[in-house]
Amino acid sequence: MKTYFNTTNESDNLVTYQEKAKSQNDILMAYFNQFPYSCFSASMLIKVLPNAPITSIRRSLTVLTKAGKLRKTAFTVMGMYGRLEYAWTLNNI
Repeated sequence: MKTYFNTTNESDNLVTYQEKAKSQNDILMAYFNQFPYSCFSASMLIKVLPNAPITSIRRSLTVLTKAGKLRKTAFTVMGMYGRLEYAWTLNNI
């Protein structure tokens, strides 16, 4: 499963960035597993990864969805920027 998208052609810090992205994915999966019947949007997950940019959380949601671990629901909630966001849940629920 690809965890980091090297869109800026990094070379010196690439391994560090890849490990950090994998760690973020692991943290989010642990959180979803802790609350298996809940749905969370990217803005809701910012408390789980408070030092991560919202784009990193959205990247993790996309990566984990493509890997079949999460699924995007039809539910929307108001996000932190005043726009509706979709919510995700574990795929096996």
